[in-house]
Amino acid sequence: MMFSSDGFLIDQSPSKGPSQTHLFTSFPNSAVDLNDDDDDDLLLDNKSNTTQSYAYKPANEENLSLPLPATNKNNTNNEQLHIWQLEYYQKYFQIDTQQVLERLLGSITPKPNKSYFNSTIRHNPDLYGPFWVCVTFIITVAISGNIVAYFQLPDTDFQIDFSKITLSAILICLYWWSMPTVVYFFFRYYIKRNEYTFLELLCIYGYSLTIFIPVSILWMIPIVWLQWLLTIIASVISGSVLIVTFWPSVDSDRKSFNAISMLVVLSAHLFMAICIMMIRTYVGNMPPKKKEEPKPKPLIGRLGTNLKMGIVGLPNAGKSTFFNILTKSSVPAENFPFCTINPNESRVSVPDSRFDFLCQYYEPLSKQPAYLN
Repeated sequence: MMFSSDGFLIDQSPSKGPSQTHLFTSFPNSAVDLNDDDDDDLLLDNKSNTTQSYAYKPANEENLSLPLPATNKNNTNNEQLHIWQLEYYQKYFQIDTQQVLERLLGSITPKPNKSYFNSTIRHNPDLYGPFWVCVTFIITVAISGNIVAYFQLPDTDFQIDFSKITLSAILICLYWWSMPTVVYFFFRYYIKRNEYTFLELLCIYGYSLTIFIPVSILWMIPIVWLQWLLTIIASVISGSVLIVTFWPSVDSDRKSFNAISMLVVLSAHLFMAICIMMIRTYVGNMPPKKKEEPKPKPLIGRLGTNLKMGIVGLPNAGKSTFFNILTKSSVPAENFPFCTINPNESRVSVPDSRFDFLCQYYEPLSKQPAYLN
């Protein structure tokens, strides 16, 4: 049995026998549905459209790539940068204004129940704030000291005293770096605890100088006891912040030793403040050179020429009596309103033998000036 050319099954076997299974290996054209290909194409198109509706392919797909994680990038930079490169220190200056203000405020407000270090500095220590605190402190000390010197000595030639800037800068920078170094080795090798890194200690001590900036301006008040009082109060407030910061890290079994160590920290802070105050107040305040007023040139007159009498006159001297070198007698001052003379002087040396006397101020007989050389 097979398909005929018309598409019908026909039996070509000569005799009847048992049923046989027929395998359809070929089909006539009339038996094929012409719409099957269209249906298959439609299914493929629908599948393709469905896939494209969920897959987004941007035009610049080749140029886009996901950035590396921030931690991997930083680690790569740290491995490539060296300590002598400026980029190495860039991470220590990555801080915003709000964080700086919080640290400035925290350095002058001790809170025993709240750790200033853990709440503000631990997660991101910086050098930006401490650097500008020290620079501002140096400038205010120098400016306030020179302003006071200017108003205290108005009759002298004022000169800017740069020694105040130099000494205050040396002392402030030395304190900012030396004390963190001492505290770092104290915790690391004596107490055997690595609680703070050197950078964190630099940050703590740099911000601890904040309170002395307004105090250095108030030092211009010319009251000695008030200057000392402001210095002590500022040192105690700022030093107490340091004590509250370091106290939890010291050995709790040695209370007397802890108290002594914290007292040393506070004393060093107070000593630094007193030294800065002394530099601002006393260093460089030597008596400046007085203003030199031009002295009038003495008038040399001939004997007998239009002068009433020979008068020895000295500027800026006493005005009670005058000495007449011609008559060698004292004369009341009111008789010679244009003359000034030192009563202790009786005669002056004559620089030229042609002249008999020196006259600084005189009253001519004819109201005309004497003949002068």
